[in-house]
Amino acid sequence: MHHLMRRFRNAPRWAILCTNDFREHAVSSIGVAQIVHSLEVGGMERVVSHLATGLTAPFKPMVVCLTIKGHFAPMLEEAGIEVVALHKQPGKDLRLPGRLAKIFRERNIRVVHAHNSGPLFTGTLAAKLCGAKVIVVTDHSRQFPERTSVKAAEWVLVRMLDQVISVSDENRRDLIDKLGWPANKIVVVPNGVARVPQIEPAPAEALRAEFGLDAAMPTILTVARLEKQKNLGVLIEALGRLRDRGVPGRLLIAGEGSERPVLEAKVRTLKLADRVRLPGWRLDSLSLYRLADLFALSSDWEGLPMSMLEAMSAALPVVATAVGDVPKALIEGKTGRLAPPQNPAALADALADLLQDANLRRSFGQAGYELWHDRFSDEHMVQRYTQLYARFL
Repeated sequence: MHHLMRRFRNAPRWAILCTNDFREHAVSSIGVAQIVHSLEVGGMERVVSHLATGLTAPFKPMVVCLTIKGHFAPMLEEAGIEVVALHKQPGKDLRLPGRLAKIFRERNIRVVHAHNSGPLFTGTLAAKLCGAKVIVVTDHSRQFPERTSVKAAEWVLVRMLDQVISVSDENRRDLIDKLGWPANKIVVVPNGVARVPQIEPAPAEALRAEFGLDAAMPTILTVARLEKQKNLGVLIEALGRLRDRGVPGRLLIAGEGSERPVLEAKVRTLKLADRVRLPGWRLDSLSLYRLADLFALSSDWEGLPMSMLEAMSAALPVVATAVGDVPKALIEGKTGRLAPPQNPAALADALADLLQDANLRRSFGQAGYELWHDRFSDEHMVQRYTQLYARFL
């Protein structure tokens, strides 16, 4: 026991707070289960991945996917993180919490961390069945109004939790005002991302050739699901307006979703096939940030979008709609430009100056990088969560 105390004498506050846990369980680790629908490519899934890989001893992370494992799973498994898929079928599965509780008991899970509504239901009941010590949920933003049945179930479940985490101040207000969740249980932990890695010259040149990118026409990148929330049609319309004004610019939309046919039709209608590319989901999407000149987001609603933070970490200027906590992470006139949602003319105006001024892009991009480094890195986020877990152990 003394060697454990010596090991953690100079440890960070969260580790010191866990000392009693070491006394009780000797050298055993503290199992932490992250519960998600799947690890398909998305912002929330990237948060879970950063948490799973960022947690260090005494915490031992695992990820439980209610449906399938998804694209991010192999990367986590390669890093030594266990990923379990429950293969839940559509509809209600009342046996799922029991199955999950068995997994928790077998792996000595003491911290259960659910992400969004379905995992909140299954994870909370499973945690109660197996006697987990800490139960928390992160709400990554949602569209309102919420279904009455979901609202009623969550109203009961959140009162069983130790903590609710919101990724943005606006989402926290929505949880209180629109869902009736107790304000004293909700804290805000902003999303954080790892720095987008540099790319070697040879693969960078290959990607430029694949997408037909050249220095004569600046590249706008967006990384997003092709769903109504992201309203990428507005961004495509903005690009059409810029072309009509003689402003050079090419748009690369990395993502997949149900809106693909609608977006492809809009590209054809506006005759923008030479300026808009929709390559789908790509596991090398992080490399695309290093090829772009600026980043754009046209969402109708958000919490704190991971893709915007990734763009900042890559020193890209950002043009985004003023929704959720985007205006708190994007400093107007310093790291990028803001535009009202559902307004292609305003979005085109916000993009125009940056597309035509490389020096302004560099200035905004550097300021954005510094802001990411100071406030939105994955290290900041993981530290906040580990301190939160430790508070209830």
